[in-house]
Amino acid sequence: MPTLAFEAPAGILPPNSRAVVVVDALQLRADPGLGAAVVGVASAGEQFLVAFIHGPVMRDGMAWYRLATPTIEAVLWAAAGSGADRYLELLPLRCEEAEPDLRALVHITEWERLACFGDRPLTITGTYGCPVCGSYIPGSYEPNWLASPQNLNYVGWPQALTLHFRPEAGLDAPPHASIVRVTGHFNDPASTTCVMVPGEPPMPVDPVTAELYCREQFVVDAYEIIGTDPDFTSPSAP
Repeated sequence: MPTLAFEAPAGILPPNSRAVVVVDALQLRADPGLGAAVVGVASAGEQFLVAFIHGPVMRDGMAWYRLATPTIEAVLWAAAGSGADRYLELLPLRCEEAEPDLRALVHITEWERLACFGDRPLTITGTYGCPVCGSYIPGSYEPNWLASPQNLNYVGWPQALTLHFRPEAGLDAPPHASIVRVTGHFNDPASTTCVMVPGEPPMPVDPVTAELYCREQFVVDAYEIIGTDPDFTSPSAP
């Protein structure tokens, strides 16, 4: 087990973490709660991604999380446990001892980046920009520069890391197609002030989950433009 740079609060499945079923049969439901329709059953050993801003929702004395897989499009909710009994547990982290590059960071989850590296300064290199952007996620997010999931400051598209620019740092985003060398960090102190209210109608995100989501974001300390990517495609209009 790697030494953690950041640990989740006890009993919490962080947003963007990987979870595994640890009971023989776990009912998957269309909504949180025992009264919701059962849409499937997961067997022991099945793995899921904990959806990035959903859960935990407390219903029927249990914490419910929205789960995702690369192949299932349905909405899936499951209880993480009841009392001392656990139904879902975090998978082991995939931390590496070597200094990570962009490729290494985008091949682990957002939670693993935070847990593995904490607020350690990291330097990555890649092409800035997003050739196909413009998705709309309704809601209110504070501070917007850190908490908003509509941030389109990508480096390394399509296997990208999202960059967050602190307003008081005075850094503007580089031109699209710039090859940039970026130094930044996860676990920014401003995460403790994050408030996320997504959706129509708006539904506040659990404060612990909102803070963890913000801690998972990569905040830019400095960057330099070291070239231009001739293969970059100009962004599409929203």
